[in-house]
Amino acid sequence: MHQTAAKVVCEAVGSEPTDMVFIQRSSDVFGIMHVQNVEQAVGFKEAFMASGVWSKIDLLHEIDLGFVISIADQVRGIYLPAGQES
Repeated sequence: MHQTAAKVVCEAVGSEPTDMVFIQRSSDVFGIMHVQNVEQAVGFKEAFMASGVWSKIDLLHEIDLGFVISIADQVRGIYLPAGQES
């Protein structure tokens, strides 16, 4: 049922699920899909929720840790926490 619902929702927007596995956790399904942006991921979530098959969906986004570190380094270079200002 979950796989069928995911396939129908994805096909409606010209995509398809990459992988789906069943797990023992607070969630019973783990699905992997490649989307173009976070807005598309949120749209998928809303469509999946509207299908009535799921009662909860968490979005987990893949991130580039190197980019995260570079941003943190940039901010650390210009921002001094309270009490450490010169």
